[in-house]
Amino acid sequence: MNLYTAFYKNSFTINEFGHGGEKRSFQINQLFSDVYELVRVNDLKKIFHPWYTRYWVGLNFLIRHKLFFKQCKHISTIGFHVLNFKNWLHNHPQITLFIWEPNYSYSDFYLPLLCNQHGLKVIVLPHNLESLVKNRKSAVSGLESPNWFNEELSFLKLCDTVLTISLEDQWLLSLHGIFANYLEYLPSASVIDQSINIASYRKKHQVDNFYLMLGTAHNIPTSDGMRTIINYFIKHQLKLNLVIAGFGTELLAEQFKSLPQNIKIIGSVDQKNFNDLLKKCKALLIYQTNASGLLTRIPEFMIAGIPIVANNISLRSFHNLKGLHTLNHLGVLKHLNALVLESQQTDVEAINMRYQGQINLIRNIAAISIGGPPN
Repeated sequence: MNLYTAFYKNSFTINEFGHGGEKRSFQINQLFSDVYELVRVNDLKKIFHPWYTRYWVGLNFLIRHKLFFKQCKHISTIGFHVLNFKNWLHNHPQITLFIWEPNYSYSDFYLPLLCNQHGLKVIVLPHNLESLVKNRKSAVSGLESPNWFNEELSFLKLCDTVLTISLEDQWLLSLHGIFANYLEYLPSASVIDQSINIASYRKKHQVDNFYLMLGTAHNIPTSDGMRTIINYFIKHQLKLNLVIAGFGTELLAEQFKSLPQNIKIIGSVDQKNFNDLLKKCKALLIYQTNASGLLTRIPEFMIAGIPIVANNISLRSFHNLKGLHTLNHLGVLKHLNALVLESQQTDVEAINMRYQGQINLIRNIAAISIGGPPN
């Protein structure tokens, strides 16, 4: 039989060359499309009911599921989403499995609850543990991280299968009775080809004498890490050349009005300039503060054969690999130029084999969830 699968993704667009969240969404979409016939819930037609109907449905939903909702003004919003999702389910009776990339917003936290009511199996793929991200608030209780960790766990426990992006997330969830599978991030074929081209260029040309920090500054652990490195450079008057680029790094430039000449914040860059930076940098410097999930750029940089210097938190799921150099403490930065920064290009054939392993994993999940894999 054909397996019709509903796919609800979070607020990220699907972009294999975008930021980490967009890349993971692309991977999930591609992987499940290779196995299932996907029907996307995000494209559902929205029906607007009277405000009192929305409010009543939202209130009843919260009471039924014993959810304490702090902000009454959003109850009608919840009712709106619940009504529309129920209508969508009614119009798609062929759906047998639900794929959920959670955002834990007003528009999606209710999904596993309604799927359970309708007998649908749910596979959830959290990009990270959102309740552990600094300054994140729960859309349900209004609690600030990490005080809604148990709340997030309760939603994950409603799902039949949990697939994490990092080994550390898998381990942490197992301590709380959630036995997840690890679905590693693998770059797309186009991203792999791009990384191979960068590796080829670096083998033929002399690299420049600058260290490169890349990342999405809208991500709090990333922006905090960038600020930590900049402040350390300034305080200790390091003469290393440092270039910082990526989505939202313009905000850092506004915070650091006067920088030494050896530190440059160039902001967001297009794909061509992004590739040029990777071709010419001496090494990549990565420093994140406490975070869950995984940095999708690390496997891409390893395919490109670029040395990586990163702290332990940034290297989650990527420890003890050749080409990765652990920054155990910031004092190491003073001696960075003296280090021999080896690189090791990742075997692309091994990545292709791991992708086939992921296909088999998804098929096995289908067999467990609905009694048999798709044709």
